Amino acid sequence: MWAPNPERGVYRSADGGKTWQKVLFVNDSTGAAHLVMVPGNPRMLFAGCGSSYAAPGARVRRGGSGIYRSKDGA
Repeated sequence: MWAPNPERGVYRSADGGKTWQKVLFVNDSTGAAHLVMVPGNPRMLFAGCGSSYAAPGARVRRGGSGIYRSKDGA
């Protein structure tokens, strides 16, 4: 939250959370705020991402905000 971080993004697990795979990475300042699955189609997923982080005395913004769509569950 306080600085750019390469661990931002969306992850998924296929083994109940034992291991995780990063499936969406925009940049080190953009994180996913909302994930929505389409009812009736679990392979269609939308991710709302925002590109800002808190810094002492300021809010820093960088490119990358938007809505991203997956058609294959990844």
